[in-house]
Amino acid sequence: MPIEVTAGEERREETMGFVTLNCGSIKADEEFLTALVSLKLDTLRGVFSYAGKGYLRTHGNRDNFHIVETIDGKACDLYLKRHWGFEVKEALKLLAAQAPFATAGRREWENISRLNALGIPTMRAVAFGEERMACFELRSFIITERIPSALPMDDFLRQRHSGQPHRSLLREKRALLWDLGDLVRKLHNGGFTHMDLYLNHIFVRETSEGERVLHLIDLQRVARRWLLSRRWVV
Repeated sequence: MPIEVTAGEERREETMGFVTLNCGSIKADEEFLTALVSLKLDTLRGVFSYAGKGYLRTHGNRDNFHIVETIDGKACDLYLKRHWGFEVKEALKLLAAQAPFATAGRREWENISRLNALGIPTMRAVAFGEERMACFELRSFIITERIPSALPMDDFLRQRHSGQPHRSLLREKRALLWDLGDLVRKLHNGGFTHMDLYLNHIFVRETSEGERVLHLIDLQRVARRWLLSRRWVV
């Protein structure tokens, strides 16, 4: 069970390595707690007033930041995704899912764990938070760590496999596509569908041993659907 570590503001799940902040509205990986406090991202007010370096874009009812800082001599490379408001259209699309009224930040946080359990690499979850009114989302966010030594698959293919392919590069490309098929098979066999399954949401990470690992990102619309699931597989 969680235990108190400060005056009601922070509780620790000892076995999981997470802490809850801001009177329980934020859950965070305790390894990143110093960075979050330093960046003032340890409260909902701080997260949603954040206007620092690294702005990427606003899309609909969300925006994204890429935060690169050095804190206490340690490099910190994070992505912040903020959501606000309640979209009726999006809720209707998610009515066929397990948790249609879960906030976008919570859905992505939980999907990271669910897909990792299926053997599908994703991102490292750093923190998420939410504010609700009854079953409706007022605002939520998720912070993830940048996948090291990784590129979106569409960029990777353009860089490595444009032009006339050599035989060795052709074998490499075929192996990569086989791995892509294996990732999607695991996703669908696990009962999940991804409503934004594009190559720019699949990252190719090169390990120090020269292996390539595929990571699936942008998971807030991933769900197990009991209705029209075939539509999202096709």
